[in-house]
Amino acid sequence: MSWINRTDYEMYCKGVVSGGGRIIACLAKESDRIAPACKKVRAAAEKK
Repeated sequence: MSWINRTDYEMYCKGVVSGGGRIIACLAKESDRIAPACKKVRAAAEKK
């Protein structure tokens, strides 16, 4: 997980266990609320 996502992760997805794309999926569900920088990193991660 990128450092840029840490704040959004802790605010919206803290209880999500990493692995299997679960954190990215959680951040995608919260995409209206996460920071623009986090959106950019999340979008790049989804392409991998």
